[in-house]
Amino acid sequence: MIDDRFSSLEAVPRGSKDIANVSHLVYSRRWQYLGGVLGMLGLGSATTLLSSQPPRWAKPMLGGLLAAGVAAAGLGVANIWRLAVEQHTLRLPLWPSSLNGFKIAQLSDLHLGPNYSQRVLRQALASIKRWQPDIILLTGDFVNRPSDVGTLERMLTGINAPLGVYACLGNHDYWDDPQLIARTLNKVGVDVLLNQHRVVHWREQAIVIAGVTDPWQANADLALALHNAPAAPIILLAHGPDFADTAAQHKVALQLSGHAHAGHINAPWLGPLVVPRWGEKYPHGRFMIDQCGLYVSRGLAGLPIRFGATPEVGLLTLVSA
Repeated sequence: MIDDRFSSLEAVPRGSKDIANVSHLVYSRRWQYLGGVLGMLGLGSATTLLSSQPPRWAKPMLGGLLAAGVAAAGLGVANIWRLAVEQHTLRLPLWPSSLNGFKIAQLSDLHLGPNYSQRVLRQALASIKRWQPDIILLTGDFVNRPSDVGTLERMLTGINAPLGVYACLGNHDYWDDPQLIARTLNKVGVDVLLNQHRVVHWREQAIVIAGVTDPWQANADLALALHNAPAAPIILLAHGPDFADTAAQHKVALQLSGHAHAGHINAPWLGPLVVPRWGEKYPHGRFMIDQCGLYVSRGLAGLPIRFGATPEVGLLTLVSA
C-alpha cells in the first residue's frame, strides 16, 4: 500500500542551485593551526635534510612526522569497523519521574552500502536486541546512494520494539531519493515522521514522538509537527543537532540528532576537524539547551575514516532531573 505522505518528497540534486551552501563546512581553527605548525616542521626538516651538511636531528624528525601521519591514518581507517555501545542515563528537567527508566535505542547516519557500514549495523542491531529498549529511533542519512536501498530493506527487515520504530530523514536522504528511502523504511515497519508526531503510551502515560524534515534541505516545521499534540513529554527526532535551539522554545524534553559524525576526526583540545552546516554548535554528545536535553550520535558510517569518533549505537535511559 502506497503512503501518500511521501508523494510530496522531492530530491534535491547535489550541486543544484536549490541547495544553499551544500559545501558549507566549518574547519576547526585549532586543527588549522596544528596543520600549519606540522607543515612548517616538515618543510624545515626536509629543507635541512637536503642541505650540504644536515644536522643529525633532521632525518629522525622528518621520519617521525611521516610515521606519525601513517600510523594516525591507519588507526583512523581501522576504527570504522569498531562499534562503540554508548549506554547513558539522561537526566531531563522536562521528563516526569513517573516515566523514569524509559529506554531508547538510537541509530543515526547508517550510510548503508560499503561493507563496513553493514558490519557495524549488524553489531548495533545485535546490541539493541540484547538491551530490549522500549522504542527505537532513527535520525536520518540511511544510504550511501539510492542504489543501496535494497541493502537498507534487507538489513532493517524485522527491526521492532514494543512501542515501535520511528525515523526522520537527513540531508543525504534529500540529496538522494527521499521518496524511495521513506517508502523503503515504511515497508519494513519504520514510521517516517515528516513534520508529524505520534503518541505512544508507557506505564499508561502518553509520550509524544515528533519528527521534523531535515532543517538544511527541507522545511523543518516543529510547530506543524506538534499541532494537536497532547500535553505530554516530547521526544523530537531532528537530523541536524543545531535545531535544538528551536526545540528548546517548544518545551521539548529531548532531541535526538546525528549528522556531524563528531567531525570523523576528533581529538582532545582540538575537537572535531570539520563539521557541517546544522552541526556546528552541537557536534556530538550530550547537551542541555535551557530545559531541553540533546543527544547527538556520532553515527554508524559515512567517510571511511574515524579517529576519536568511533561509530556508535546509543542506548539511552531517561530519568527526571
